[in-house]
Amino acid sequence: MAGQIFRGRLNPFSRMRHYLLVRDPYQRLESFFKDKFRQEPALKLNENDQVQRCQRMFFPYLAINPDEPPPLIRRNLLKVPFDQFIAFLPHVYQLDGHLVPQVRTTKIHLRKRAKFPFLIRKLSEIPIPFRKILKLESADDLAFLQNELSIDLSKKHNNTDKIKLPNPWTPELRAVVNNLYRADFQTFDYDLVLSQK
Repeated sequence: MAGQIFRGRLNPFSRMRHYLLVRDPYQRLESFFKDKFRQEPALKLNENDQVQRCQRMFFPYLAINPDEPPPLIRRNLLKVPFDQFIAFLPHVYQLDGHLVPQVRTTKIHLRKRAKFPFLIRKLSEIPIPFRKILKLESADDLAFLQNELSIDLSKKHNNTDKIKLPNPWTPELRAVVNNLYRADFQTFDYDLVLSQK
Protein backbone atom coordinates (compact mmCIF):
# COMPACT_ATOMS: atom_id res chain seq x y z
CA MET A 1 0.00 0.00 0.00
CA ALA A 2 1.37 3.39 -0.96
CA GLY A 3 1.87 5.48 2.15
CA GLN A 4 1.71 4.60 5.81
CA ILE A 5 -1.38 3.90 7.87
CA PHE A 6 -2.18 6.75 10.26
CA ARG A 7 -5.07 6.19 12.68
CA GLY A 8 -6.76 3.79 10.27
CA ARG A 9 -6.35 6.04 7.23
CA LEU A 10 -3.66 6.70 4.69
CA ASN A 11 -1.00 8.84 6.33
CA PRO A 12 -1.10 12.28 4.65
CA PHE A 13 2.41 13.01 5.95
CA SER A 14 3.89 10.38 3.65
CA ARG A 15 2.81 12.41 0.59
CA MET A 16 4.14 15.79 1.77
CA ARG A 17 7.61 17.28 1.58
CA HIS A 18 8.90 18.09 5.06
CA TYR A 19 11.76 20.37 6.04
CA LEU A 20 13.01 20.98 9.56
CA LEU A 21 14.71 24.23 10.58
CA VAL A 22 16.92 23.88 13.65
CA ARG A 23 19.17 26.17 15.65
CA ASP A 24 22.23 25.83 17.84
CA PRO A 25 20.86 25.21 21.38
CA TYR A 26 23.04 27.89 22.98
CA GLN A 27 21.99 30.53 20.44
CA ARG A 28 18.37 29.42 20.63
CA LEU A 29 18.28 29.96 24.40
CA GLU A 30 20.04 33.32 24.16
CA SER A 31 17.48 34.43 21.58
CA PHE A 32 14.57 33.24 23.72
CA PHE A 33 15.90 35.09 26.76
CA LYS A 34 16.54 38.30 24.83
CA ASP A 35 13.06 38.21 23.33
CA LYS A 36 10.92 37.06 26.27
CA PHE A 37 12.86 38.66 29.14
CA ARG A 38 14.12 41.83 27.45
CA GLN A 39 12.48 42.85 24.17
CA GLU A 40 8.89 41.72 24.73
CA PRO A 41 8.56 43.17 28.27
CA ALA A 42 10.17 46.45 27.23
CA LEU A 43 8.11 46.99 24.07
CA LYS A 44 4.83 45.12 24.27
CA LEU A 45 3.84 44.19 27.80
CA ASN A 46 1.05 46.64 28.51
CA GLU A 47 -1.86 44.36 29.41
CA ASN A 48 -2.21 41.01 31.16
CA ASP A 49 -3.33 39.27 27.98
CA GLN A 50 -0.04 40.24 26.36
CA VAL A 51 1.94 38.05 28.75
CA GLN A 52 2.85 34.92 26.82
CA ARG A 53 2.49 31.38 28.12
CA CYS A 54 6.23 30.81 27.75
CA GLN A 55 6.77 33.74 30.12
CA ARG A 56 4.04 32.73 32.59
CA MET A 57 5.54 29.28 33.14
CA PHE A 58 8.53 30.94 34.81
CA PHE A 59 6.35 32.97 37.22
CA PRO A 60 6.25 30.42 40.09
CA TYR A 61 10.05 30.20 40.13
CA LEU A 62 10.50 33.97 39.89
CA ALA A 63 7.88 34.69 42.59
CA ILE A 64 5.83 36.71 40.08
CA ASN A 65 2.12 36.90 40.80
CA PRO A 66 0.24 36.57 37.46
CA ASP A 67 -2.45 38.92 38.82
CA GLU A 68 0.01 41.76 39.29
CA PRO A 69 -0.44 44.78 37.01
CA PRO A 70 1.51 44.55 33.73
CA PRO A 71 4.03 47.29 34.65
CA LEU A 72 5.10 45.27 37.70
CA ILE A 73 5.31 42.03 35.70
CA ARG A 74 7.36 43.89 33.11
CA ARG A 75 9.73 45.21 35.75
CA ASN A 76 10.16 41.76 37.31
CA LEU A 77 10.87 40.08 33.97
CA LEU A 78 13.41 42.72 33.04
CA LYS A 79 15.24 42.11 36.35
CA VAL A 80 15.81 38.39 35.62
CA PRO A 81 19.48 37.74 34.84
CA PHE A 82 20.49 35.16 32.23
CA ASP A 83 21.98 32.76 34.79
CA GLN A 84 18.71 32.69 36.75
CA PHE A 85 16.79 31.94 33.53
CA ILE A 86 19.08 28.95 32.86
CA ALA A 87 18.82 27.81 36.49
CA PHE A 88 15.02 27.50 36.21
CA LEU A 89 15.11 25.98 32.72
CA PRO A 90 15.09 22.32 33.92
CA HIS A 91 11.67 22.93 35.52
CA VAL A 92 9.97 24.32 32.43
CA TYR A 93 11.83 23.39 29.23
CA GLN A 94 9.40 20.56 28.35
CA LEU A 95 6.30 22.77 28.71
CA ASP A 96 6.51 25.01 25.65
CA GLY A 97 7.55 24.72 22.02
CA HIS A 98 9.97 27.63 22.37
CA LEU A 99 12.17 25.59 24.71
CA VAL A 100 11.40 21.91 24.12
CA PRO A 101 14.34 19.99 22.61
CA GLN A 102 14.20 20.28 18.83
CA VAL A 103 14.71 16.54 18.43
CA ARG A 104 11.12 16.11 19.65
CA THR A 105 9.88 17.76 16.48
CA THR A 106 11.27 14.91 14.38
CA LYS A 107 8.35 12.67 15.41
CA ILE A 108 4.60 12.88 15.78
CA HIS A 109 3.68 11.93 19.35
CA LEU A 110 0.36 10.12 19.72
CA ARG A 111 -1.26 8.68 22.81
CA LYS A 112 -2.66 5.19 22.39
CA ARG A 113 -5.85 4.32 24.22
CA ALA A 114 -5.30 1.73 26.90
CA LYS A 115 -7.57 -1.32 27.09
CA PHE A 116 -8.43 -0.59 30.69
CA PRO A 117 -9.15 2.90 32.10
CA PHE A 118 -6.82 2.47 35.06
CA LEU A 119 -3.81 1.81 32.83
CA ILE A 120 -1.60 4.70 31.76
CA ARG A 121 -1.95 5.43 28.07
CA LYS A 122 1.09 4.54 26.02
CA LEU A 123 2.76 7.11 23.83
CA SER A 124 3.52 6.10 20.25
CA GLU A 125 5.92 7.99 18.03
CA ILE A 126 5.74 8.26 14.25
CA PRO A 127 8.96 9.55 12.63
CA ILE A 128 8.49 12.43 10.20
CA PRO A 129 10.32 11.81 6.90
CA PHE A 130 12.19 15.08 6.51
CA ARG A 131 13.52 15.76 3.04
CA LYS A 132 16.12 18.11 4.48
CA ILE A 133 17.19 19.43 7.88
CA LEU A 134 18.24 23.05 7.65
CA LYS A 135 20.37 24.97 10.13
CA LEU A 136 19.58 28.59 10.87
CA GLU A 137 23.32 29.35 11.10
CA SER A 138 24.12 27.97 7.64
CA ALA A 139 24.27 30.44 4.75
CA ASP A 140 23.69 27.56 2.31
CA ASP A 141 20.60 26.41 4.17
CA LEU A 142 19.20 29.95 4.32
CA ALA A 143 19.82 30.29 0.58
CA PHE A 144 17.91 27.02 0.09
CA LEU A 145 14.98 28.42 2.09
CA GLN A 146 14.92 31.57 0.00
CA ASN A 147 15.68 30.19 -3.46
CA GLU A 148 14.24 26.66 -3.44
CA LEU A 149 11.31 27.15 -1.07
CA SER A 150 10.60 30.80 -1.97
CA ILE A 151 10.63 32.00 1.65
CA ASP A 152 11.25 35.72 2.04
CA LEU A 153 14.05 36.13 4.59
CA SER A 154 14.34 39.90 4.24
CA LYS A 155 11.87 40.55 7.06
CA LYS A 156 12.79 39.53 10.59
CA HIS A 157 9.77 39.42 12.89
CA ASN A 158 11.74 38.67 16.03
CA ASN A 159 15.14 40.28 15.68
CA THR A 160 17.01 40.45 18.97
CA ASP A 161 20.48 41.06 17.48
CA LYS A 162 20.65 44.55 18.96
CA ILE A 163 20.29 43.19 22.51
CA LYS A 164 23.71 42.24 23.83
CA LEU A 165 24.49 39.66 26.50
CA PRO A 166 28.19 40.12 27.26
CA ASN A 167 29.75 36.73 28.02
CA PRO A 168 26.55 35.05 29.24
CA TRP A 169 27.95 31.52 29.43
CA THR A 170 29.79 30.05 32.38
CA PRO A 171 30.89 26.40 32.57
CA GLU A 172 28.06 25.76 35.06
CA LEU A 173 25.40 27.20 32.74
CA ARG A 174 26.71 25.25 29.76
CA ALA A 175 26.59 22.07 31.86
CA VAL A 176 22.86 22.63 32.52
CA VAL A 177 22.12 23.18 28.83
CA ASN A 178 24.34 20.30 27.71
CA ASN A 179 22.36 17.96 29.95
CA LEU A 180 18.93 19.17 28.80
CA TYR A 181 19.68 19.42 25.09
CA ARG A 182 22.30 16.70 24.60
CA ALA A 183 20.12 14.95 22.00
CA ASP A 184 19.87 18.18 19.97
CA PHE A 185 23.65 18.59 19.93
CA GLN A 186 24.12 14.98 18.84
CA THR A 187 21.24 14.64 16.37
CA PHE A 188 21.84 17.92 14.54
CA ASP A 189 25.65 17.90 14.83
CA TYR A 190 26.14 21.04 16.89
CA ASP A 191 29.29 21.63 18.90
CA LEU A 192 28.70 20.78 22.53
CA VAL A 193 31.03 22.92 24.65
CA LEU A 194 32.17 20.81 27.56
CA SER A 195 32.29 22.68 30.84
CA GLN A 196 35.76 22.90 32.30
CA LYS A 197 35.97 23.85 35.94
